[in-house]
Amino acid sequence: MRLLIPLLLLFSLLPVLAQEAAPAEGRVLRLEFSDGVTSGNIRYGPLTYEHPDPDGITATVSTLTILSGRVSLSVPADQQGELLLADAEGSREAVFEGGVTVLRGRLEAGGPELLYSEATGIGTLMDDARIVISAREEGDDDVLISAREVEFDVDTDLSVSRGDVLLENGAQTASAAELTYAEELSLGVLRGEGG
Repeated sequence: MRLLIPLLLLFSLLPVLAQEAAPAEGRVLRLEFSDGVTSGNIRYGPLTYEHPDPDGITATVSTLTILSGRVSLSVPADQQGELLLADAEGSREAVFEGGVTVLRGRLEAGGPELLYSEATGIGTLMDDARIVISAREEGDDDVLISAREVEFDVDTDLSVSRGDVLLENGAQTASAAELTYAEELSLGVLRGEGG
């Protein structure tokens, strides 16, 4: 019963948390990049940044930091060839490849690829994603999450894990089709097939 009340509270707060969106400029991706190679069409994109170090490119957006060795930045598919990459800020799309690390507060996530849209503020870590959320206090256990994909919302602290989700916290484990996790509250809502 003790666990059920916080979960019900979180479930009722999820729509409110999602409404507290950051302005569009909070969704704009900023890249820090040196000692690498840039290629592609500088005017219309896609523009690709590559670094020999797998964490050599640092991208920041709102509260997320994304580390990768390769990033391709482009205008939305329906505007390619029409809109300059520089004018597309706020609607650009990015593909991070070759191993990706996502950092936010106590959260560290990793996977082979991440797709990010400035228009939606959603970053999706693809193909066997894994998350570690460090314990808030010494002596507590870290939360470990694995899934086929994890979606990060830069406007909130929510992440949504989908596909063969496994959550581990000390001796407790749970599996589901989907997990919505509020990082600061350290609370999650598991959903399975049929409920």
